[in-house]
Amino acid sequence: MHEIGKVNPTLEKQLRDAAFENAKNENGEYKCACCKVTDKSRVYFQVDHIVPMNKGGKSVTDNLQILCRECNGNKGDR
Repeated sequence: MHEIGKVNPTLEKQLRDAAFENAKNENGEYKCACCKVTDKSRVYFQVDHIVPMNKGGKSVTDNLQILCRECNGNKGDR
């Protein structure tokens, strides 16, 4: 995502916003796709590729999820 932001900041923002919007629960809180922790703030979460780019994953809304920082750090490029 960072690389997209260097070339097209508007597209990066759209993709990030869509990933966060898709990750909201019924209470309007963001939810980690892995451990299911929730928070009202986006600060605790990171946008993650479900299928990593180095394994053919694309930076499209259907391949993005949000993870809490701990889950994203544990995931790596799996």
